[in-house]
Amino acid sequence: MKTNDLYGFMSTSALESLRRIQEQFNNSALTITMKELQQTIDAVKIPADGITAALQTFHDSTAPFTAAVQHTNGSTKFLVLKKMMEL
Repeated sequence: MKTNDLYGFMSTSALESLRRIQEQFNNSALTITMKELQQTIDAVKIPADGITAALQTFHDSTAPFTAAVQHTNGSTKFLVLKKMMEL
């Protein structure tokens, strides 16, 4: 291992795994939503209207994600209650 090779200690598969994790993070709903929110804020010229538009865009962007989480939570609660009823 060269002294100037900072990643020489990591295998190629480990580096590839780190790249995939970074890609997944960069493509995650939260990251995409935050980028869109930042673009909306940057594009708005009037501050008061801009905040309202940015918040609405953020809400619109996160609504599907929020609904999916609520559905998952509801399904989980249902399964837990069903399991408790079986006991």
